[in-house]
Formats: sequence, C-alpha cells, structure tokens
Amino acid sequence: MEFPYIFCSFSGTVATPSWNHDVIEVNQGEDVEITCTAYGLDALGIVRIFKTLDDKQYAISDNDQPKNPFLKTGRYKTTYKYDSSSNVGVVRLQLDGARVEDSGRIGCIHLGEDENVGYMRLKVYAPVLNVDIEYVTPDGGSRKMHSSDTIDFTENEEHGVLCRTSADTIDMHMVIKVDGVDKTEMFDKEEHEELIGSGGLTTLRKTIALKYSTDKPPHEFNMKTLVCEVTTERHDPVSASVGLVAFFAPVVTCGKSEMYAKLGESVKIMCEVRANPGSTIEWHYGEKKDPVLIESYQQDSNLRSSEEALSEDHAAVHLMIKKLTKAELTTFYLTAKNPYGSSDTSVVLRDISERPVPVQRSSQDHNPSYTHEEPSAKDVREGNSATAAAPRWILLQLLLVVTSVVLLSNTL
Repeated sequence: MEFPYIFCSFSGTVATPSWNHDVIEVNQGEDVEITCTAYGLDALGIVRIFKTLDDKQYAISDNDQPKNPFLKTGRYKTTYKYDSSSNVGVVRLQLDGARVEDSGRIGCIHLGEDENVGYMRLKVYAPVLNVDIEYVTPDGGSRKMHSSDTIDFTENEEHGVLCRTSADTIDMHMVIKVDGVDKTEMFDKEEHEELIGSGGLTTLRKTIALKYSTDKPPHEFNMKTLVCEVTTERHDPVSASVGLVAFFAPVVTCGKSEMYAKLGESVKIMCEVRANPGSTIEWHYGEKKDPVLIESYQQDSNLRSSEEALSEDHAAVHLMIKKLTKAELTTFYLTAKNPYGSSDTSVVLRDISERPVPVQRSSQDHNPSYTHEEPSAKDVREGNSATAAAPRWILLQLLLVVTSVVLLSNTL
C-alpha cells in the first residue's frame, strides 16, 4: 500500500520549515492537528499545502485559501498566520476523522532558490470491524453463528467452519485455536483488499477468511471450543468463539501388535478407544475366521476386560489374562462400533520361547571407536620377508646336519 504524502510549501525567500511533532499516532476516526512553522519567511511568501496520492499532487490550500476543494482534499483544513516582527509563517493543518489511508509522511517544504524540507509521519490505526464465525453447510451455503451455538461435524457428510474478519487496515492477523491449541494450519486462507467509498472518502478494507471443511471430522474437534482471534497493531485482540461437536467413526489403537509371555504368567493387553458416547466395544480371540466373543457377563476368571474413561470421548481399554495358558496363545481383537463407522485392531500373544533371538554382534560391530585399517605396503613387504626367511633357515640347518653325517662316515 502506498501511503499518501502531504507537503507544506513556502514561496519567497529561503525559509527553514519544521514540524511540532516527528510522529503522531491516532486511531481511525480521531481528529488530527499539526503545525508547520517556517522561519525566515518574508511577508509575501505563500504557503501551499498539498498532498500526493498515487503519484499525483493535490493542492489543498494557498495560505488559508482552499484549492480544488474536491473529495480528495476537502477533509483537510488549514489556517495561516504570519508574524512580520520575526519573519515566521505558521500553517496549522486540521484533519477531522483521520482514516488509515491518511497514514504516511507529511512534508513541510519551502520552495525558493533552494529547497528545504521537513518531514513528520502520521500513523492511523484501525480497529477490527468484525469477527464472525460461520457454519458451512453440506450444500455449500453458510450460516452465521453466535457464541452460544454449536457446530456439529458428522462422519461422511461435508461440513465446515469459516472465520471471517474485516478491518480498515492491512495490518491484521488471524489465529484459529481449538481449546487453546493453534489449528490455523488446518484452515485454507483467503484474503483481499478493496477500497470502500468513492473519491477521497475511501477506506482500504481488508478481509480475511479462514475455512476448514471435511467429511471425516477429527476427533480432537469433539466437545471443544473454537476461537477465532484477530490482532491489529496497537489495538487489543478481538475474538469470537463457538462450540464444536464431532460425530466420528471410532479410532482404536493398542500399544503393541505382538506380545510374548511365559505360561502361567499374568498378561495385560492395553489399548485405547476414541469414540462418541454410546459406542460399543468388543473383545474377540481365536482364529480370524471364527473368533470367540468375550462377553462381559460371561467372562471367566481368567479373562477380564476393563474400561477407564479418560474424557467424554476417550477411554483406556484393557484385557487381563490372570494366568496364561496355551488356549490364550492366539490373536485378540478389539472392535469399536457406532452409527458412523467401526474400527478394530489386533494383538498376537505368543509364548516367550518364540521371541526372536537378537543378533549377536562382535565388539567391533558395536564399538563406535573401532575403525578398520588396511595394512600398509611396508607391513606387507616385511610380513612377506619374515614368512620367506623361516623356510630358508630350516633348509640351512638340514644341510649342515647332512654334511656332518657324511664327513663322519668318511672318517670311520
């Protein structure tokens, strides 16, 4: 966004302009009054105020005479006062109801043989206009929600939630949280900017929309609160909230897919189920084609299941085998069902004698300090020399023995 510039020009002798503020920060809608003082200005000097917008200059006034009082400049008012005793000209600029597009540098310029320019910066901040949460229906429509409302997500039906916000500023940021956890990355973002109004009475409005839609609602949305929080520079965050409920197919998980134990030991199979209240949970065991159902009311003393609620849609499910026998060395199945689907998993229980034996590695395999080095050429030569020298020494000893025997025989 290009911020407009407002300049204060002085005609006549060279004067030194300055502002009574370097920076002024206001909220949108507040009035602004700033003063430009030119020192060393002669009595015939003409003070011109003009503003630049989109690389064009729009004169506001010469001294206190308005120039081109169109919408682009009509909101600015100036008064002029000259003090002949000190050769000082003072321009007071008034702006009623500052807008974000008024933000930018304002220059105080004396135009003569030389050019002296003094600048100050005006910053106008706009608060968030609205933060709305909408329910996206399966047919693609939407309906505005209130903080007391709840959005229901149902398995196999396309539902969605949309957060929308607007502000007369480009400095705006939105975050989506579900029970305090940032979920913004799950949402598709759309944003656009547009000028509201016409001529000089325009406002640059920015709109952000974050949308999430699915037919497989995540279980972390169930019984939670969604908050859309919007922040802008200088203003406090603005937020809206709505309740979430997800009707989803169960999710079943177990800590292990295989377990090993000794006969006679007690064994505990530990699993977890995420499902809506009212879902059914069943244990089976045996061959996959015809597993045996473990009925809660028929459980014998050796097989007993238990459930512990961790939250409204989350339970720890355990199967206890009091004393392991060969009959329990089989596959156990855990299944959860509800109107939106089902989920199951299995755990194979084996005798500890079937546990795979870990591969034994040599010390150099698992010693991180060991490094293999090939022998050098010198070592090879020396080794070869030593190997070759041993047979020669033995032959020499044999030759001496034979010679001695021959000489002894001749003597006799």
